Amino acid sequence: PDGGRVATASWDRTARLWDARTGQPLTGPLRHDAPLDFLDLSSDGQWLITASGATNLVYLWDARTGEPHGEPIQHRSGITIACFSPDGQRLLTADMRDDLAQIHDVATGRLLAETTAREGHVIHGEFSPDGQRVLTASEDGTARIWNAQTLQPLTEPMRHKSLLMHARFSRDGRWVVTVSIDDMAQVWDAHTSQPVGEPMRHRGWVKQAEFSPDGALVVTASYDGTARFWDARTGRPVVEPFVHG
Repeated sequence: PDGGRVATASWDRTARLWDARTGQPLTGPLRHDAPLDFLDLSSDGQWLITASGATNLVYLWDARTGEPHGEPIQHRSGITIACFSPDGQRLLTADMRDDLAQIHDVATGRLLAETTAREGHVIHGEFSPDGQRVLTASEDGTARIWNAQTLQPLTEPMRHKSLLMHARFSRDGRWVVTVSIDDMAQVWDAHTSQPVGEPMRHRGWVKQAEFSPDGALVVTASYDGTARFWDARTGRPVVEPFVHG
């Protein structure tokens, strides 16, 4: 967060911490048993979490020393989510087997809450910018918003016709954008779970979407080889697509 260090996660089964100005390593390699897919730094720069979709363990590290902190958090199968809350005090995790997400205390690793509704494997998740809610996207085509303390649902599901690939809060937490293999992205009201504007249609699976900092635009990336910008309120394109080879 202070810009002084860079953390990397690699398929060589290591994570590393580097000096951002010199590119020199600050610690030895943080070794794992499988290629790494997930990495996140806490907002105060004190902690680092790492995980692999090939294993059922989430590791917590001291980001200053590279030393492990406590025992790994264990799930029943490969990890699909591992991220910090905005205050850096909680972890959101999920795996491929259980149709639920969990929140753990960073200091102790203790399980604090888990989702009660099982609606397909949880593929993606994140905390809202204020840390009060959790957003999940599931294999059954639904996204849901949960209370970040209890993981009780706060809204009805936001539904697509097919598996969801990604879901994201806007920076002010007012909106959510979801993307799916049904070739569409959709903006939703994060408090009512009602759609906002038209579906944003591609000609292939939509892999990811992000809001602009002011929340006025959405950018999507698709397997149809294009990235596109859309008006977040109407769902209409605002420029010609960026075509990739």
